[in-house]
Amino acid sequence: MEDLNITNKFSSKSRLIALLLGIFLGGFGIHNFYLGKIGRGILKVFMHFIGTILFSIGFFESFDYGEIVFYIGLFMIFIPIIWAFFEWILIALGKTKDSEGLLIINW
Repeated sequence: MEDLNITNKFSSKSRLIALLLGIFLGGFGIHNFYLGKIGRGILKVFMHFIGTILFSIGFFESFDYGEIVFYIGLFMIFIPIIWAFFEWILIALGKTKDSEGLLIINW
């Protein structure tokens, strides 16, 4: 008979830690690093970094397309934040999986 060990069915990661990281540092993708989703975390950090640079250039420099650069930077900063908000909802509902495909349900 097959061993039905519950630890093999669900992730050992804490939903509470993932939630707190998502709430306070979600725009930087820190909760993704915790869940083992390294590529997604790097993408969010990269988008936030590039967005901050573009935002700063557009804000402090006065050239013809400065306003466009400002808004592109602002947009790139807010994409990871909005993305993290939806991930936070999924974590709170217990619908998120870690990098191994295991549901994170333990608080």
